[in-house]
Amino acid sequence: MKKIIAMIGMGAILCMAPSCKKSNMMPKGVSDATETQQKQGPSPQPVPDNTSMYVMLASKPCSNPQKEYTSLTVDIRGVKVYSPENGWVTLPMVAGWWDLVSMQQGNSAGLNITNRIAVRPGGITKVAVSFGVNNKLVVNNDAASCFKLGTQEVVFDMKGEVQKNAVNELLIAMDICGNISVETNNDGNKCYLLKPVVQFERVSQKMIK
Repeated sequence: MKKIIAMIGMGAILCMAPSCKKSNMMPKGVSDATETQQKQGPSPQPVPDNTSMYVMLASKPCSNPQKEYTSLTVDIRGVKVYSPENGWVTLPMVAGWWDLVSMQQGNSAGLNITNRIAVRPGGITKVAVSFGVNNKLVVNNDAASCFKLGTQEVVFDMKGEVQKNAVNELLIAMDICGNISVETNNDGNKCYLLKPVVQFERVSQKMIK
């Protein structure tokens, strides 16, 4: 009997050790998944397929026609729009160059410079337009040997709304009127400089039924 009591006492003493306490550890896979979920936060909302946008470009006509300029072609490489709700969104470009002089004389409201993509609805407060280096100016039917843009990117403020369940058309316009200056290089040749002025015109919608 004394031997049995002694063995029970030894068992009680051993179970007071940390190894006999209830474990709070979760299985490794569950613990890792929970920790990862906490770090990542909630999943982003999907882009709705029924809300889209594209950008069109117009060329503002001049009150005093600049007849000496036969053509002025700009190389637009990128267009981005900024929404406070969704951040910057880059639109896929339509391949090509854009003759702003010919566009002044055309009857269309503008030309597509981006393709249409699905976007989230919300406000738009900024637009960024970037230019490449393949810009050309023709003066009195002769190509200018030196033609530059004053900057490679223009960012301007606007106020518009991308509406849900609609195709949203953003129209912007470039203004070359009075924004072309002539400088003289060190070699005595003329160099034409365009200050690229881009302005917001409107956002319009084509509703999807």
